[in-house]
Amino acid sequence: MADAQALVDEGPDKPFFDLNFIDAQRGFAAGAYGLLFATADGGKSWQPLPARAANPQGLHLYGLRATAGQLVVAGEQGLLMRSVDNGASFEALPSPYKGSFLGLLQTPGGHLVAHGLRGSAYRAGPGAARWERLESQTAASLGASAVLPNGGFVLVSQVGEVLIAPPDAAALRRLPVRESVPIAGAALAADGALVLASLRGMRRLTSLPIE
Repeated sequence: MADAQALVDEGPDKPFFDLNFIDAQRGFAAGAYGLLFATADGGKSWQPLPARAANPQGLHLYGLRATAGQLVVAGEQGLLMRSVDNGASFEALPSPYKGSFLGLLQTPGGHLVAHGLRGSAYRAGPGAARWERLESQTAASLGASAVLPNGGFVLVSQVGEVLIAPPDAAALRRLPVRESVPIAGAALAADGALVLASLRGMRRLTSLPIE
């Protein structure tokens, strides 16, 4: 409660970096200095979660993914933590990387992919207990991602690269397309196109090699 009161006293000056919902009512938000909140009423109200035991330094939390069985969070300095009781408690997970993770995605098959600085990308099974390194073929930071219809995924870099991986691949492949500025976000449109967001606006890629 002391941490929550301190946040209230300081005012709304700290950003949130990721938001993920299990269903129409239950969701989670993560942000700077260890901010981690949950809602059970579709976002009408939010409650802070007790994550300090797994994140005592209050490191920034950049990515989270939630299912009915667990909540996994990734952040600065290779931080990975998990809750299996809807956020009532958290445990720190052994991390394969000491640099910062900038995002976390979950494939339809339940696999998790954490990505971040210097082209780092790691994949784990549904339990998030064991992580394997994916060859990204880049030294640029990977800041955003999108899941593809076939269960594969796309990662985008801060030098404008677009990298793609099929569901079971151990390496990412660079697509022959590149933005002239860093790509800040990626999302899959309803018609299957990949939409990229950057300082130069939005771009749609309609022909992705997803077989």
